[in-house]
Amino acid sequence: SSGEFYRGLPEFILKQLRPLIIPRIKIKNVALIMNLINEDTTVLDLSWYAYLDEESCAMMKVNLPSSLRVLILDNCFSLTDTMLMKLLPERIEELSVRNCVQLTNMAFFERDEYHPSMKKLDVRGCVCLSGDVIKKDKRPFARE
Repeated sequence: SSGEFYRGLPEFILKQLRPLIIPRIKIKNVALIMNLINEDTTVLDLSWYAYLDEESCAMMKVNLPSSLRVLILDNCFSLTDTMLMKLLPERIEELSVRNCVQLTNMAFFERDEYHPSMKKLDVRGCVCLSGDVIKKDKRPFARE
């Protein structure tokens, strides 16, 4: 599994990874994931991460580096509106939540107020979203 790839790598190598892409990681302890991220990480890809909950999302937000600009949470099927709102940093510029089937318009309703720097949002496969999320803004969005 791809999570096995990272096991055994020296910490100094893990700290050099930019962007940090951890597909299908099987680490349940969010603190361990946060230890992989350094202060220069600009892109974090947690696609297919299966262990998200409200507590872990709140912890991640507090520990995300100020350099982070792109967050990819594709296929995180447990991701809810509340969890996304707890996790999403204000300075984020690009967010991809493809196939996060539990997300609704609520997660994006006040996006402009809380995330004015967001330039790109990919919501393809988010079946519970209506077109209002996309029409609300003139910034580029991706949705099929």
